[in-house]
Amino acid sequence: MMVCISLCVINPDLLRMDTEAVDFVRSFFESGKPVSSICYGPWMLIEAEVVKGRTVTSGRSLKTDLRSVGANWVNEEVVEDHGFVTSRGPQALRAFNRRIIELFRPACTSVSRLKNVGSGNRLEKLR
Repeated sequence: MMVCISLCVINPDLLRMDTEAVDFVRSFFESGKPVSSICYGPWMLIEAEVVKGRTVTSGRSLKTDLRSVGANWVNEEVVEDHGFVTSRGPQALRAFNRRIIELFRPACTSVSRLKNVGSGNRLEKLR
């Protein structure tokens, strides 16, 4: 299982006011599960108090917010910090997608398997 906090201003802004959503995101960090965030997504991470001491990137307007809570903000297309991937925004989407696929692939294959169903194959999640 993984969590990706996506771009756009309104989604992360609304999500960070939902305590259940904040707790859900925090639980991924606490359990060491992969997390990714792009553009304004780090607002949720600030609210979840999980960016202190981490190297991150984001949309430029969040630079001060992230630094003020102890994150090491850098102006790079994509940043990976111990299973946590951040990216600046839509202009970096291809690089962001490539990196999260590389990072999350092992997590996905550990909970999925190819199962023969009738005349075709399908990917089935294991619980």
